[in-house]
Amino acid sequence: MTVSPRRLAASSLASLLVLSLSAGCSGGGSPAPAPECTVPSTCPGADGPCQQRSCLGGACGLAFTDAGTAAGTQEAGDCREQRCDGAGHLVNAVDDADAPADGNACTLDACSAGAPVHTAAGPGTPCGGA
Repeated sequence: MTVSPRRLAASSLASLLVLSLSAGCSGGGSPAPAPECTVPSTCPGADGPCQQRSCLGGACGLAFTDAGTAAGTQEAGDCREQRCDGAGHLVNAVDDADAPADGNACTLDACSAGAPVHTAAGPGTPCGGA
């Protein structure tokens, strides 16, 4: 049986293509690397109020809590709030709505630029005189 050069070239090309494709799928090349993780708890580092370990597609990473989200331990009445910065860190932010109560009925309790302010009650109040 005689094979034409054109048919031989086409047959050789098809064989090379099959060999090339099967080498990538059957382990003929270098093996795929083992996944770095299967669950977040196997990743290095620690979770915190503003970041959590993640495992996506076998790779470890960090998921950050959105900036401005209240987190951590909050102390009532300190004119401050612990918030996440969006990059995994906890920051101490001004919260003028977190006014301390000094227990004195003759003062108005407030915050100004993150600091407590207790101003005297004005005229017409029980403490402000007549």
